[in-house]
Formats: sequence, C-alpha cells, structure tokens
Amino acid sequence: MSKYFSLSNTWEDLKNEKGALNTTLNTGILLSKAVGNVAIFTVTEAIPEMLTDSMKRTKRKLESGELNISDEKREELMKKIDEYERKRSK
Repeated sequence: MSKYFSLSNTWEDLKNEKGALNTTLNTGILLSKAVGNVAIFTVTEAIPEMLTDSMKRTKRKLESGELNISDEKREELMKKIDEYERKRSK
C-alpha cells in the first residue's frame, strides 16, 4: 500500500463522467485526495526534514561557539541532538 492516495483512477472517473452531479462529486474526491497527499507529504517528509536541517545548523553553531549560552546548556543541547541523530539513523 502506498502512503499517498492514487489520483489516476479518480482522474479517469472524472474524465469519463457525463452528468453534472457525478462530475462535481468526482472533482471533490480528486481535490480531497490531492489535499490529503499534500498533508501526508508535509507531515511525513517536509517537517522532519526541516527539523533535521534546523538541528544540524544548531549543532554547527554550538560547536563553533557562535551561540552565547552557558557550557551547561551547550552540553545539554548537544546530548539532545546526539540522541535525535541516533534515533533518526535507526
């Protein structure tokens, strides 16, 4: 099973419809599936990638001393980043 909704069958149904009611219903189904696919992509791919990029930038800043924070806080953040990286690599 794919994690995205298939649009091809719905598109074919829409192209082959003759009545206004069925065309409207199939248009709604097609749009719903398209919006669903965007939501699935956002939650499963875009947001995790943005978080990973943010974490990498933060790690670089922590390592370079660019962030003006205490050593204790720096160590705490580095531990959390390392934990995240270990979980992500599994």
